[in-house]
Amino acid sequence: MRTPRLPSYLRTHRRTWALTQRETAFLIGLQSGTAVSYYERRERSPQLRAVIAYELLFETSIRALVPGLAAGVERMLVYRARQLLQEFDSQKPTARIKRARQLLERIVARTEGGA
Repeated sequence: MRTPRLPSYLRTHRRTWALTQRETAFLIGLQSGTAVSYYERRERSPQLRAVIAYELLFETSIRALVPGLAAGVERMLVYRARQLLQEFDSQKPTARIKRARQLLERIVARTEGGA
């Protein structure tokens, strides 16, 4: 039986490298350690700049750092891709629709194949 994945490994990585929340905040460009605390406890989602900084700081993809958040975003994306595919079903299959459909079908297939 697999051990359940933590929703966030931000704290784990920070502690592995013996950084305080204040030091981490400074490194990723935040005003205080409070924001780091919110991110670690999943009370707030990191802003894009912070996401990029976390990836660079810990040399780990954001999907690996916050798998719970990534999974939720992926579920939302697949749900919306399916909705858009249904909308495309009622439209004339133009070159643009066909191209967009390829992307959406890949998103749905990728998640169904890996889920």
